[in-house]
Amino acid sequence: MGQACSDTCGGERGDAEAFRGLDAPQRALCLKLSEDCGQAHLFAGWRGKPIDERKRLAAALVALDTSVDIGAYVARARGLLADAAASKNALEGSAASVPTDGEFLAVGSARAAAMEALGLEKLRSGKVGFVLVAGGLGERLGYGGVKLALPVETTTNRCYLAHYAAFLDAWGGAELAIMTSDDTHARTAKLVAKHGLSRVALLKQAKVPALADASAKIAVGDDLLPLTKPHGHGDVHGLMHASGTARRWADSGVEQILFFQDTNALALYACAGCVGVSCDRRLEMNTMSIPRRAKQEMGAIAALDKGGTRVVCNVEYNQLAPLLVAQGGAGDEPDPRTGLSPFPGNTNCFVLDAKKYAAKLAATGGVVPEFANPKFVDESRTAFKKPARLESMMQDYPKLCDGAVGFTSITPWYCYSPVKNAAATAKKNADKGVPPACAASGEADFYRCGAELLKALGCAVDLKAKPTATAAGVPVSLGPRVILDPSFATCYADLAAKLPHPSKIRISARSTLLLSGAGLVVEHLVLDGALQLKAVDDGELVVKRLRVKNKGYELAPLGDDAPEELRIRGFAWAKREQRNITSHAGDKLVVEESRLKAVAAAVMLTP
Repeated sequence: MGQACSDTCGGERGDAEAFRGLDAPQRALCLKLSEDCGQAHLFAGWRGKPIDERKRLAAALVALDTSVDIGAYVARARGLLADAAASKNALEGSAASVPTDGEFLAVGSARAAAMEALGLEKLRSGKVGFVLVAGGLGERLGYGGVKLALPVETTTNRCYLAHYAAFLDAWGGAELAIMTSDDTHARTAKLVAKHGLSRVALLKQAKVPALADASAKIAVGDDLLPLTKPHGHGDVHGLMHASGTARRWADSGVEQILFFQDTNALALYACAGCVGVSCDRRLEMNTMSIPRRAKQEMGAIAALDKGGTRVVCNVEYNQLAPLLVAQGGAGDEPDPRTGLSPFPGNTNCFVLDAKKYAAKLAATGGVVPEFANPKFVDESRTAFKKPARLESMMQDYPKLCDGAVGFTSITPWYCYSPVKNAAATAKKNADKGVPPACAASGEADFYRCGAELLKALGCAVDLKAKPTATAAGVPVSLGPRVILDPSFATCYADLAAKLPHPSKIRISARSTLLLSGAGLVVEHLVLDGALQLKAVDDGELVVKRLRVKNKGYELAPLGDDAPEELRIRGFAWAKREQRNITSHAGDKLVVEESRLKAVAAAVMLTP
C-alpha cells in the first residue's frame, strides 16, 4: 500500500473502539486512512457495531484499497480538485496547431487500396489484436441490457458482439479482450457463451471512491460503506497490463492492437486501412478520425506543444476554441479550401504498436493522466452538488508515448456512427443539424455503408431515398438496405473480386440486399425488392445473371408490446417478400436467369 497521503493529511488518531476486533491488515489500513489520509469520517458510525459488522466494513475497505490504492488515489485527487476549484485549465501554457502526422484515405483511391491491402495482410496473419471497451449499460439509450446485446440492425437482428466476432472469424479468429464492469461483466460473459465465442478475455474494471468535497473526503453511504463510481475507460490500459494480455500478445507475434467502443458497428470496416497506415508510417499510435465541421461538438485531434514537448492527441471541442483564441487566433474556424475544421474529429478508435504498448505499460502500470470534473454548489467552489471522482479516458494514451503519433482520417459513412443517445436527445440533435447518434440512425448508417461501398465500386445504387421520420421523431434514410456480412467482405478492398462487373449491378432505393459467404460472387444483378445470397461454409455461389422484383420490406407500426430494441428505434419491419438463394458446404451453385424469366434456373455443378 502506498503512503502518498502521509505528508499532506494528518492528524486525527485512530478510534480504538471503532477498530476493536479487526485483524492486523484491516486495522493497519483503517489507521492509515484515519491518521494519514484525512478519512476519519469513514469510521464515525462504526462505534457500537458488532465486531462481525466492523470486520465486514473493514474487509470492504481492504478490497477497495487492493484494487485502487486509496491513499495514492486521495493524494492525486487533492491536487486535481485544487486545480478544479481554482478553475485551472489543464491545457494552460500549451499551444495548439493543426496536426500533420496523418493522412486522409478516400474510399476507392489507390492509396486507400494499398493501405487496406497491407492491413488485410496483418489481419489475416494473426498480427492484430482487438480491445473492446464495454463497461456501460444501455440506460442512456433507454435499453436495460448490455449494449453489446443490442441488434446492429433489425433485418437480421445480429447483435453488436456477434457482428464484431464475425469480422474476427473472417480474419482467421483474432483474439479479443473486452473491458467489462460490475454492471456488465456477468451479462457479457453470458452473451459470449451464448454465441460460442472463443479467444475472448474479459477484463473487469474496478470502481474508485466517490469524493464528497474539494478536500477529497470519501463519500459514505447509509450502509457505512464508501460510495464508488466508474473511473472511466482509461482503465482499459491498466487492465491490459495487470492481466498480462498486452505482454502475451506482443510476445506471441501480435504487431498492432486496435481499440474500439461497443456500439460503433462501422469501425471494423475501416480497420484494415487504419492498420495499414500504422504499419506504413511506423506509428506508435494512430487514431481513426473523420473530417469534422468547425465547432462540432466532438473531440478533435490536435498537436499540442508545451515546454518543448509535442504530442498529437485528443482535445475536447470546448477546450480547443478557447486555446486557439488565447494564442491570438479566431478559434476553431473552417478551412476556406474545404469548409471543414482543419482539426479532424476523434472517433475513440485507435491502433497501437503492440511491442511499444507492452513496454510502456510495464513502465507506467497503464495509468493514463486523470482529471476531475466536479459540479460545485456555489462560487466558493468547495462543496459539490453530488459526489465526484477522478476520471480517465483511453484516448489520452498518447500523453504517455514517446514515438510517432498520428491519425488516419476516413469518410464518416465508412467508419463512424456511434449509438449512444435516447430518441429524445437524438431528435434534438437532428433538429440542430447534429448527428443523432441513436439506434435508428445507427441502423440507417449501417445500411448506407453497404450501399455506399457498392456505389464506390461502380454499382448503380439509388441512394436518393427521402428520410423517414420514425415514431420517435428522428429522421433517417432507411433505403436501400445493403448488408455486407464480414464473411463476404470486411472492407472495400475485398469487394472487387466478389463483384467483378459492378456496372451490371443495380439496386433500387426500396431494396434489401444481404450478401454473405466467402464463396459468393455476384456478376450481374438487378434488384427491386428483398434478396439474400448466401454461400455457407466452403460452398460456392456464382450469380451470373439475376433479376429480382418482389414486395420486399415495409415499415410497420410498433405495437404496445414491442421489445426495447424496437422501441428505442421507433420502427419495425414488415417482411412481405424475400428471395433466398443459398449454396451449401461442398456445393457450387451457378444462377443464370434470362431477363424474361421470373424463376431462377439454378445449375448444380460438381466441385
